[in-house]
Amino acid sequence: MDRSMTRRLAVVDGEGRLLGLLCLKQTRQGFCTETDVLARSGDSRHQAFT
Repeated sequence: MDRSMTRRLAVVDGEGRLLGLLCLKQTRQGFCTETDVLARSGDSRHQAFT
């Protein structure tokens, strides 16, 4: 992800099925959590994770 300067990456299995997503934090010092993503979206569901 550093070499390609991307922050998001789809994870797929050998047949191309989506298994998940990786999201590198803007600081590039770790990966986003579901709580981070929901909080940034304004989604009220993030309350359940905090």
